[in-house]
Order: sequence, then structure tokens, then C-alpha cells
Amino acid sequence: MSGPVILTVWNVAFEAGCLHANNKRFIIVHPEKLLHPLKEISSHALAWCKDYPQVISVIKSICLK
Repeated sequence: MSGPVILTVWNVAFEAGCLHANNKRFIIVHPEKLLHPLKEISSHALAWCKDYPQVISVIKSICLK
């Protein structure tokens, strides 16, 4: 991985950790190639999405239950 990608992964890990520690639900968006490096974070997320249209679909399915 290059420097900016590692920095991005670190920021995501920090933010997701804070959300999880405060019992806040979150949806994580990242490409499939980052699935393994972010597997611990993704396991705490409400959902893992590849793109923003998928996020909208998840939110709609949650809100329409």
C-alpha cells in the first residue's frame, strides 16, 4: 500500500473505533480490494458497501422495515 492509502485506512479505523466505542451504528464504504485490511472495522459496521448507491439501498431497507 502507498502512504495515502495507509493514512486513509488509519483514519477510517480511528473513526470507526470511536463510533463503535460509543455504540453508534455506521455503514462503511470501501472498494473490495480493501476488504481484508479493513475486515475488523467492517465486522463492527452495520453494513459494508462498495459504492454510494449501495449505501442508499441499505438505508432505504433499514428505514422501510
